[in-house]
Amino acid sequence: MKYTLEQWSDIARVFWDITPLGDPERFAVDLEARLHDRLICTEVRFTGQEFKHDPAHIKGVDHNFLLYERYFVGRSRGLVAECPVHIDQGTIHLVDMSRRCRKLSNDVVTAGVCIPHDLVGYDPVRDPAYLSVSLASPQGRMVDLAHGSFRAALARNQADVAELADTFLTLVWMLMVKGSDTPSTERQDLDRRPLLRTFITRNLEDPRLSPDHICRQLGLSRTSLYREFREDGGVLRFITDRRLDRCFADLMATPASRGAVRQVAERWGFHHAGNFHRLFRERFGMSPSDYLDRNGLPAASGQGNTFHPIMDWMRAG
Repeated sequence: MKYTLEQWSDIARVFWDITPLGDPERFAVDLEARLHDRLICTEVRFTGQEFKHDPAHIKGVDHNFLLYERYFVGRSRGLVAECPVHIDQGTIHLVDMSRRCRKLSNDVVTAGVCIPHDLVGYDPVRDPAYLSVSLASPQGRMVDLAHGSFRAALARNQADVAELADTFLTLVWMLMVKGSDTPSTERQDLDRRPLLRTFITRNLEDPRLSPDHICRQLGLSRTSLYREFREDGGVLRFITDRRLDRCFADLMATPASRGAVRQVAERWGFHHAGNFHRLFRERFGMSPSDYLDRNGLPAASGQGNTFHPIMDWMRAG
């Protein structure tokens, strides 16, 4: 979908402050965005712009995610934290959006994915602010192929999109994030972390999903399981949050009707209406019914702002 400068500035502000470069008459942006679980997938075509990102200045958004980018046309130059970045058609990239960054871009066609840190075991304290791999390398070709397969499946709403997303995330983690100099004991923990998260996200609809069930299925002790999710507030919190995320995505695509919220909540294991509404509001700042039938509709604020689901997806982080 094509956007004016005012509309694009409004949508992009959850990521960037933007300034067009060159002739304003040439300004153009074409954006497609899709949500899968906690991954935001974008395809964007834009004319020259300056992009600035400062987490301290963008309120109400979770910045603990990596921006995966694959350029098909054009290039960008800039800084992430203090690291120079050179983004072009020959490489694929991960930019840590919990850091300050700035880039200048010419006319670009790109596909990207917003990846929460925890899905690929990324640690901003330990890992670089900027990671890249050449598309000419075996690693780059593998990640690019997995990304392309995931994009195509998501666009066509294929049944295997979840498996392809898992494959893409696993390759990003293994080939771009994971360091070869990681101590062996720590590497074992890192190896287990994405597998645990993948198992949970694949089984969110299973009413048996619990710490005991996970331990039995994966041969873990409860102590090991709890240690893996300590930074997430515990394994039960992680399961609850992922189920709330699924509810959020379903509500955005569900027409408003009697009982719609209850049906979505029960689909993801929330059978007590009061508790579900409280948890949902705590996570997303609004009631479940506020998100019904909003996908792609204009804002009703009367202030000229353009509503796009990506704005709420980012706040849901």
